[in-house]
Amino acid sequence: MRILFLLCLVLFYGCAKEVEPTPEALIDQSIQVHGGWEGYENLDAIEIRKLVKLFDENGYLESQDRQYQNFTKVPRYKTRIHGIWGGAVREISYDGSEVFTSINDSIVQDSITSQTALKTIQSAEFVFFQPFKLRDSNAQMEYVGKRVLFDTIPVSEIKVNYSNSKDTWWFYFDEGNRCVANKVLHNGRYSLIENLEFQEYKGLLLHKHRKSYFVDSLLNKQYLRAEYFYDVVN
Repeated sequence: MRILFLLCLVLFYGCAKEVEPTPEALIDQSIQVHGGWEGYENLDAIEIRKLVKLFDENGYLESQDRQYQNFTKVPRYKTRIHGIWGGAVREISYDGSEVFTSINDSIVQDSITSQTALKTIQSAEFVFFQPFKLRDSNAQMEYVGKRVLFDTIPVSEIKVNYSNSKDTWWFYFDEGNRCVANKVLHNGRYSLIENLEFQEYKGLLLHKHRKSYFVDSLLNKQYLRAEYFYDVVN
């Protein structure tokens, strides 16, 4: 009887102790919910219309930019962004080796402009294709734990550092494994980006509406900095 009692205790505590998920497992689960890796790999091309609204700390609209972003993988890789932002008509493109930049219909070829253009393109891909772009073997990942966002949304949190960036990222996955928010520490300041609405395209669940806030390290909102709208146009 005593042996049976001890065995029951061992089984009880063994079951009670929850096994922490790995960051990679959380990302893979989220990728599955957002359409699956195979669906992402089979996406030949997509074009989106992006609207960006920037606000000052008093809530007033500071600027409004419009872009068209085209991501192509077949027949060959190319990313092209064109529209009006930064007070100018711009076009940038990257084919995996060369960067093209045009500002107000004039071609610009200096190295600083090219580096900025490449970062813009890489950032656009990284943002729009979350959580697929989070699968990165060169990133240092850490499972932080569970928390509740804004007192309403239970999430699992991971922390990510990339070898080619000084920024630190945190990503939040809800109980349905959707990637619903992320936080980034950039130049000593925290931003929290909420993924408020998604759209479906060829089986993939992609961004549609996001808001970015300046926050403190505890995610207390200071003010709305930006609002993003994405619409698939092809």
